[in-house]
This record gives sequence, C-alpha cells and structure tokens, in this order.
Amino acid sequence: MHAESPDIIDARRRVMRQAGMREIRWVAPAMGSLLVVFGILDSMSHLDDGSSMWRLVSSLLPALLCAALVALLHVVRVADRYSGLLFTVVAMAVGASLVYTYSRTAFDSDLCYLVIMVIFAGAFAISMVEFIASVTSLGGAALVAVVLVDSQVAGDGHTERWFMLLLVAAVASTSIHLARSRALDHLADTQIALEQQVSEDVLTGLATRRGLTNLFPVLRAQAERLRLPVFAMFVDVDGLKGVNDRAGHDAGDLVIAAAGDAIRRLCRASDLVVRWGGDEFVVVGIGDGPLLETLEQAIAEGFSRANPAPEVWGGWLSVGSAARPAVDVSLAHLIELADADMYRRRALRRAGLAEPLSGAGVGEIPAP
Repeated sequence: MHAESPDIIDARRRVMRQAGMREIRWVAPAMGSLLVVFGILDSMSHLDDGSSMWRLVSSLLPALLCAALVALLHVVRVADRYSGLLFTVVAMAVGASLVYTYSRTAFDSDLCYLVIMVIFAGAFAISMVEFIASVTSLGGAALVAVVLVDSQVAGDGHTERWFMLLLVAAVASTSIHLARSRALDHLADTQIALEQQVSEDVLTGLATRRGLTNLFPVLRAQAERLRLPVFAMFVDVDGLKGVNDRAGHDAGDLVIAAAGDAIRRLCRASDLVVRWGGDEFVVVGIGDGPLLETLEQAIAEGFSRANPAPEVWGGWLSVGSAARPAVDVSLAHLIELADADMYRRRALRRAGLAEPLSGAGVGEIPAP
C-alpha cells in the first residue's frame, strides 16, 4: 500500500480539525441551551420534594462549561490545539451531571439523556481518541450508576435492559463516528487536491505564486531564528516569444519546463523555487551575497546544458537578486527589488557595460 506523505497527513488532520471546530462552535451553545431548558423544567417539576435547587445547579454547571468552551474556541491557539480535548471534557462534565442526577432520583428519564449523549459523542468527537474517551467515560459512568442504583430500587432485569440499551447506543455512536470520519477524509482529500491545483504549476511542477505566499512565512521564521537574511532571485527566460513564433508553443513549453527543471535541480532543497508567471521564475531562500552569486552561475550553466531547442533558443536568461534582513521583510518588496536588479543587469549587458553570465550563449540577450 502506498504510504502517504507527511504533508498529506498533516493537511488531512488540519481539515478535520477545522471541520470539527466549526461544528463545536454551534454544538456547544445548542447543548448548553438544552441543558438550561432541561434544568429549569426539571427543577419546576420537583418543587414539592425539595430537590429543585440542586437539580437546577446540576444542569447549569455543564451549561456554563459549554459557554466556556465557546469562549475558548474564539482564542485561535487554544482552538487549534485543544478543541478536541475541550469537547471531551465538556462531554464528560455533562455526563457526570446526568449520572449524579440519576443517582439521586433513579428516574429513567435522566438516564435517557445520558444515552443520547453517548450517541452525540460519536457524531461530534473530532478524533478517534476523543471519541473513545467520551464514549467509554459516558457509558462507563452510566453502567456504574445503573448497577449501584438499580440494585436497590429497581426490579429484576432492569440493569440488563439498560446495559443492552447502552450497548446499542455505543454501536450506533461508533457507526456515526466512522461514517463522519470517512466523509471528513473525503472532504480533506478534495480540499488538498484543490490546494495543490492552485499551489503547483502544472507545466513545471514548481510552486505557484500562491504556493510561495503560503510557504514564505515559514522560511522567514526560520531565517529569523538563524539570524540570516532572506534572498530572492528573479530569473527571466529571454527569447521565448521567438521560440513560440519559430517553433510553436509546444517548443516554448519545453523551454519553460527545462528552465524550471534546471533551476530546481541546481537550487538547495530548502530554497523555494516558483514559476512566477509565463517565462519568469523566482527563487527565495536563506542566505546573502556569496550564495546569490553561486546560484546565479550554477543556474546559468544549467540552462546551457538543458536546452531542449538549441536551434531556436540560445539559452538566454536574465537574473536579478536582492537580499534583506529577515525581520519584517516583505515578500512583495523583496521580489520587486530582485526584479528591478534583473532589469538593471539586462540593460547593462545590452549596452555592453557588463560581462554576460558564463555558459554557451547564456546571458546574451537576443536582438529585440
């Protein structure tokens, strides 16, 4: 079986967490509201036996926990890392409240709410671990309450009937959770495929502008930790219009694909290589001056060796570069500086004021 890459696994977990958090944001208020209504009605129905106050409190406490869960979910870091744990804790708190109520009253209606909670746990638990924790704690608490209470106040067979009912609820909850997990897996796969379509260039396999935008903050943070600058190289494949006019767009696509492959092979694995658009490529990485010159020379020589259309294209290219401190560096400004440097170098070479990049034909700009 083909093993999934860590990126795919992380993306699937991210999508499932996001879906779970969206659900919890409305499930928790709904659950809290139902508990408040249940507590008020339940306490009003027991005004004569003196138990109305503690019955109301036992319902309001988990309702307050639900409200606290909603408030915490508005804190991004808490929501991202601990939303599932918070859901499990609230589910356990609600279950404990219902078990406590049943232990005081021995009313079957109180235990029915707990059975419903077991089923809800399967529908809204985010991960399998959280689902197992919720269902086992709720079901276990219910069984303990049934055994302790029913042995004193209920007739023969009552415990067995509740055991079978809880078992059916657990099976139903498991089925719901597995079906929901499969649906979320499908949603995650679809979203990952869409993200790849907009983040990966079809012709070259390189990242697109959007892909660079998504990945740049990670690279910048790494550069800040290393206290190194961030550089950008702007590579323009010159003469592509002539290739398209003389040999067709298929030949032009071959030139673009070869250019992208040459840049990717010659850059470091940590560098972000992007097809910026048309015949333009961008390389963003960590480093400064000496590294830039080395990359420029290597890319130029790679172009001359990987020319798919030597009869119509001489491997011409223009390269510009820029480097800035990683602290608060702007991707747009960095690429703008590299682009301006590329135009400056091109103008100098066309004016004969600068040496061309080494390589057969590389750096020699064709006549307009």
